[in-house]
Amino acid sequence: MTKGTTLRLNMMISTLLKSIRLPFLVLAPVCVFLASSLVIYEQTNLNYVVLILALLGGLFAQISVNALNEYLDFTSGLDAMTKRTAFSGGSGALIEAPEMKNWVLYVALLSLLVTITIGVFFYYVRGPIIFVYGILGIFLILAYTRWLNKSALACLIAPGLGFGTIMVTGCHFALSGMHTSGSLFAGFVVFFLTNNLLLLNQFPDIDADQQVGRNHMAIRYGVVTATKVYSLFAILAALTLLIAIISKSLPPLTAIALLPLSAGIYCFYGCKKYGKSLGDKPLYLAVNTIITLLVPVIIATSLLLS
Repeated sequence: MTKGTTLRLNMMISTLLKSIRLPFLVLAPVCVFLASSLVIYEQTNLNYVVLILALLGGLFAQISVNALNEYLDFTSGLDAMTKRTAFSGGSGALIEAPEMKNWVLYVALLSLLVTITIGVFFYYVRGPIIFVYGILGIFLILAYTRWLNKSALACLIAPGLGFGTIMVTGCHFALSGMHTSGSLFAGFVVFFLTNNLLLLNQFPDIDADQQVGRNHMAIRYGVVTATKVYSLFAILAALTLLIAIISKSLPPLTAIALLPLSAGIYCFYGCKKYGKSLGDKPLYLAVNTIITLLVPVIIATSLLLS
C-alpha cells in the first residue's frame, strides 16, 4: 500500500468516525444499561445474546441518525454557517472532506438497515408490540433533520422519544417481554433529560438554523421561553423519579440520582444569563451533557445494588 493510499484511507476513516459523532454514541449504551439493570432488579431472566443485539440495535440507530444529520446539514449549507462547539453545530467533517458526503450517507443507510434487521429478530421474539417501537424509531431517524426540526414541539420531544421511550422502555420490553411501571418511569426520566440535552445544544445554532428553515423551540418562541421549558423538563425529571420511588416502582437507593439532577439549576442560570451566546460558555453545555449521562447510570447502578 502506497503512502498516498494510506493517507487517503486514514482520511476516510477519520471523516466517517467524525460524522457518526463517536463521542456521543455513549448515550445508547447508557440507555440499554438502564433497561437491562431494571430487568435484573425485577428478577426477570436476562438473555445476554438478546442484550447484545439490543445494544447493537441502539448503537446502529444512533449512528444512522447522526450520520444522516451530518449529510443533510452539509447538503443544506448549514454546516458552512454554524459556529461549532464541542456539543453543538455538528462535526464539520464534511466541510473538511466534501467528497466523502456519499460515503456518510451510505453509513447512515447501512446502519439503518442493520437496525431494522435486528428489529425483525425482536418482532419474532416479542411480537407486534416491538413493531410499534420499530416504526417510531425508523420515523424519527428519517424525519428528524428533514422534517421534525421544522416543528418546535416535534423537535423538542423527538430526542426523548428516541432515547427514553424506545431505548429504555422499548429495550426493557425487548429484554423482558413485558412493560412495568419501573420501565415507564425510567423511560420518562430519560425522556425529559434527552429533550433538555438537545434543547440547550440548539442555543448556539439559532441564527444558522433559522437560515435553513429550522423552527425549533428557541427559534419559534425565543430563548426565554426555551429556558422555561428547560427548567420545566428538569423539574419533571426529578418529580418522575420521586413518584417512581414513592410508588415503589424504583427502589429508594435511586434517589441518589437527584444529586446530579440538581445541577440543572446551574444550566438554567447559564441559559438565563447568556441566551444565544451559551455556546461561548461551553461549561454549561458540558454540565448538561454530564447530567443526561450520569443520572441514568446512577439509577442503573442503584438498581443493581438494591
